[in-house]
Amino acid sequence: MEALRDKFVRETDPAEQKAIAESVQERATEIVTHVPLGQWYGPSVMRKSLVGMIKAPVPVFWNVEFQ
Repeated sequence: MEALRDKFVRETDPAEQKAIAESVQERATEIVTHVPLGQWYGPSVMRKSLVGMIKAPVPVFWNVEFQ
């Protein structure tokens, strides 16, 4: 797979790149690098008082009290 990837990057002819990409896909089905088991969606919340959606790299909580 690494050799095919390197060959694809170095190739300048689009037709040959397409042929190499097909070889990569064939090889990927032979060696099965991963198996997707489902989908995951991050939780999100919207409020009328907020314009748009706030995106953050970590969960953001408000109106939470620690006791």
